[in-house]
Amino acid sequence: HELKTRAFQEAFTVGETPGTGLEMNKLLTADEREELNTVFSFDHLENLGKNRFDNYRYNLNHLKKSFIKLEGEYADYAWPSIFVENHDNPRMVSKIDPREEYRDALAKLIAVILLSARGTVFLYQGQELGAVNVRFSGMGELRDIESLNKYRELIAAGKTQEEAWDTVLCGTRDHSRTPMQWTDGIYGGFSEHEPWIRVGDKDICNAAAQMQDETSVWRAYQQLISLRAMHPALVYGRFEPLESAKEDAFCYFRDDGDERFYIEINLAAKPLKQPRETNSMELIFSNYMAQGDGLQPYEANIYRVNK
Repeated sequence: HELKTRAFQEAFTVGETPGTGLEMNKLLTADEREELNTVFSFDHLENLGKNRFDNYRYNLNHLKKSFIKLEGEYADYAWPSIFVENHDNPRMVSKIDPREEYRDALAKLIAVILLSARGTVFLYQGQELGAVNVRFSGMGELRDIESLNKYRELIAAGKTQEEAWDTVLCGTRDHSRTPMQWTDGIYGGFSEHEPWIRVGDKDICNAAAQMQDETSVWRAYQQLISLRAMHPALVYGRFEPLESAKEDAFCYFRDDGDERFYIEINLAAKPLKQPRETNSMELIFSNYMAQGDGLQPYEANIYRVNK
């Protein structure tokens, strides 16, 4: 409160608040308390009972449940921070499904969730390109002190070098700390000299190539940011989850009284029956080039609902 009133009165403040919970976060960001404008909640970044050093596939239904809480009662009271990646976590696309054939669809699906959410969206460098985890070959390529210490602790606890490496590779923070990839040049266009850590998969994930590709992840982010800027309902509108949507389907309306939008998302790598009919709606964004019967794996669509 003292910092806010004496130093940050004209500043926008964000608290890094792991483990505080939504109720405490409401207090931290309540206008009348004059403390923080918004906070980062990390509860959605790992499935329940898991941590980033566990070798598992993230279930998007956990993100659905977390966002229903965040976008519903919490956002009615406090202003959320919306994010899924930062400098302390591996890439979300890789955590969900590392298969190359789903990379673009998943990256765009995440973009749809973030940019149709009520709150302030934070994008981490490379996320707008669909960046994935780096194929590090051994401990000699890592720089993250936490990862180096973790490896030594695992070896001391009796793990083999292979077991220790597999664990560290799952959760190392270096996945998100490699240089930004601007081109497919030798150092990704980041530098003319060898950087402190190796560059990721610059042949696939670089800004120059994606800016020339009308179907790229970068283009999808550009389109969704434009939609968000043009339609306040996607920023400030009420969040209304479709109660009939079952497991693996995340469907909701955004409505500010003037405009109404319907978002439907398949959270699974298998086809899904559409939870509701959309023939009377106008499709304004999809992460798939062609529509099929039902929802394709990881399909995400935004519709304008005609009032």
